[in-house]
Amino acid sequence: MKKDEAIRLLGGSVIKTANAVGVTSQAVTQWPDDLPARLSDRVLAALSRRYVGESAVLAIAQTSIEHEMRAAASGKQRALELSPAN
Repeated sequence: MKKDEAIRLLGGSVIKTANAVGVTSQAVTQWPDDLPARLSDRVLAALSRRYVGESAVLAIAQTSIEHEMRAAASGKQRALELSPAN
């Protein structure tokens, strides 16, 4: 994510961006043009809180975790079914 894009998405100013991600405006001005993952993650988290809401994000995460666990268990069961008998 580009710094300019992050600022635009979070309200169009350095101050609004800083408030949204919980840092000072001086910190935002020091961000590199190409944001590293840790800063992009903070921007995405702020956008999620603003537009989706914390409870909805947590519900999505829980559903995804449960789906991954079922898929992993299903894959293990399938591998056991396909393995030769001892």
